Amino acid sequence: MGYGYCMRAYCDKQPVVPIGMSDVLRKGRVKVYCPKCEEVYTPSPQRFNIDGAFFGPSLPHIFF
Repeated sequence: MGYGYCMRAYCDKQPVVPIGMSDVLRKGRVKVYCPKCEEVYTPSPQRFNIDGAFFGPSLPHIFF
């Protein structure tokens, strides 16, 4: 399962990666990070109702 694509038109459907804004459980839901425009977006709650702490704030930086 992918995490979707960037919503911005000029990113040309760049795949996004998950990111959490905190390492502490129950602080917030997972968000997605676009490496092309370097922005963080909130995905729809129907698709991703996951705690952001499972991914943490450093996952995109370690991944790339």
